[in-house]
Amino acid sequence: MAEAIAATSTFSLYRVQDDPDWRKLRNVRDFWTGAEPPRHRLFFATGDQLEAVLARRGGSARLAKEINALTGGRAVLRTDCSNVTVRTFNLPRTHTVDGATAARWVRNTLKVMAAKGAASNEIAIILHRYIPARAAAWTYYSPGDDYVQVDCLWGLPDGLQFLPHDTLQIDARTGEELAAQIRFKPDVLQEQEDGSWSYVGIARQYGRDRVLSREALRHLALETVAVARKIKDRAQIMWFCDLPEGLGMGRHLPWFRSKEFAGFEPAARPALPTSRARNLVDLDELDRDTSRFIIQVAPEVELVREDDTFLDRVIAIANARDLPVELDGSILGHAYYRLRSARILVLVPQPKYPRVRGRHRHYKVVRDAIPQNIQAKGERVTFARLLPGEASVALIGKLFEEGLELNTAKTPAQKLEELADVLEVVRGLAVTNDIDWDTIVATALDKRGRRGGFEQQTVLLETTRPMPYRGEIPDMTDDRQPSISLSDLGVVMVEGPSALISFSKLLSFDTTEVELLVGGRQVNVAAALDGTGVRLIASDPHRHDDLPDSQLDLFGGNARQVRGAPRE
Repeated sequence: MAEAIAATSTFSLYRVQDDPDWRKLRNVRDFWTGAEPPRHRLFFATGDQLEAVLARRGGSARLAKEINALTGGRAVLRTDCSNVTVRTFNLPRTHTVDGATAARWVRNTLKVMAAKGAASNEIAIILHRYIPARAAAWTYYSPGDDYVQVDCLWGLPDGLQFLPHDTLQIDARTGEELAAQIRFKPDVLQEQEDGSWSYVGIARQYGRDRVLSREALRHLALETVAVARKIKDRAQIMWFCDLPEGLGMGRHLPWFRSKEFAGFEPAARPALPTSRARNLVDLDELDRDTSRFIIQVAPEVELVREDDTFLDRVIAIANARDLPVELDGSILGHAYYRLRSARILVLVPQPKYPRVRGRHRHYKVVRDAIPQNIQAKGERVTFARLLPGEASVALIGKLFEEGLELNTAKTPAQKLEELADVLEVVRGLAVTNDIDWDTIVATALDKRGRRGGFEQQTVLLETTRPMPYRGEIPDMTDDRQPSISLSDLGVVMVEGPSALISFSKLLSFDTTEVELLVGGRQVNVAAALDGTGVRLIASDPHRHDDLPDSQLDLFGGNARQVRGAPRE
């Protein structure tokens, strides 16, 4: 492959680091969530570059040879266009073709795109080798959701638009399977030896087999979450799944991120007969039928990806007659999006997820034996391990949590339990930071001898610049030292739209309020420690009439930079 690339003068190898202008190439950058760049092997050339080659004597043969060298004679070509007036969905593409067929296709496609109004330098032809994936999937995750939806089916990804498939919900944090709808799948869309596509029947005994393993589903789900976090938006991704190991593209390859999302809307099935639409002739007959019925969409293979002619006609008939449409395909696919966008009632198989009774979602760090103890009581338990690089940070958060529980403990027995928890978290921090416990104890004793402990509740108030000191060294055990309230410790610093509240302030009051200036408008924000985190409550100080008395006390009164409600 390296020799083929070196010999190439028309097509360039796409690298995410170079960030070219073409939308279908830049789409791949979204999948770069780790240190290793995506494993896509994509080549591209602009329309003017290709026209220059084809204009020369023997140019078609030269281009065919080049394409065969890059793809092993199994090429797939796609089109991209930067002209904003040209519709970018379903631009010309090929099935798997050899170099000579590809060269002819390139020549014809450049003419087609020119007729649409695109200049040569506004066109890109993207080339890659046929990807022999065993299965395909669509995944969807929106930041804040608890789960990732995965729709998957054997064969080519386009089959997911119209064919029955598996639908699963995967936990967005752990990758655990939460629910599954494993449907009977009678057909898949596959490529044939000559590069054409056809529906292929699945033997009945295998129709209800799972398409993807749990390991594959976990990978797809967690990678989809990583993409969504990177782009700070929902991620809807098409995947090639179960690739051969020798291909060098990984086991599962994210291929396309769609921005077409209509959202699932459950719909009751009307009491109407069903009429199947497989081609344009069927649609002509349905258009002449004056009765009411449900259009069952099942397009023939050549209508799946050529263009939207079939879907456009379905939409026109359904809208004109107010007819519902039945679709077996994924709600993440283009067909469902087009139909829903046209405000058509779309009937899809309703998920029948098994109900999980008594599920409680915790997602908190616990002692190591807790999952085993819960399982011993007969409950189903799932748990995970923290990433090694994040364990120390998580335990520091746990230290805060245990400290707050100690703060609210009332009886000596409760305080003993919470102190034991604090000590155990410190032991965990020692292990995660690879520090021997005896070494920590020895260091603590040494520091105690030099600097003392915390038994006397000493508060440092002020210091001055160094100067000769002729007085007596103060006795830190003297009970006659002045006392100070916790509420007088720490600081609250407000600067425009931001504020810094020290831990002492948060601990000394039930709530600490600050007045922030956001876009020239005053906003009050109250902060309070609440079990395992910090609760923030924002309010408009100029609207008090509809607040309950407790909030009136909190936010009313004369304007002050800092206000606190003392703890009992």
